[in-house]
Amino acid sequence: MLSPRSGTARVRPERRSDASAAPPPTQAAATHAAAPQADRPTPPSDPWDHVEVALSPRRLLELLRPALRLVWKASPRETIHLVVTQILTGLVLPAQVLAGKWALDSIFDASRTDAGL
Repeated sequence: MLSPRSGTARVRPERRSDASAAPPPTQAAATHAAAPQADRPTPPSDPWDHVEVALSPRRLLELLRPALRLVWKASPRETIHLVVTQILTGLVLPAQVLAGKWALDSIFDASRTDAGL
């Protein structure tokens, strides 16, 4: 077959048969592959048996940086959406509290003066 760019013939590599493509399994891999999952011993685990770790602000930053790097690598666009949404949520909550306070103040003022709403 001729290549359209260079005008030279391209040679396709020969395909190997499936038997020669995969290396033979090792003894350890063959032993674990043959053993059913139920026959393997599992260590007992207690969800309440864990080591208490004191979390400090420094430790929080040590955990936060790699987590944010991972999220950024996974999807920068979604990370920006997430940060903007969190900031807007943080700004909307105080506005809702103030609006509720103003509404209650106007209701209480109206009830004190018998003026109605």
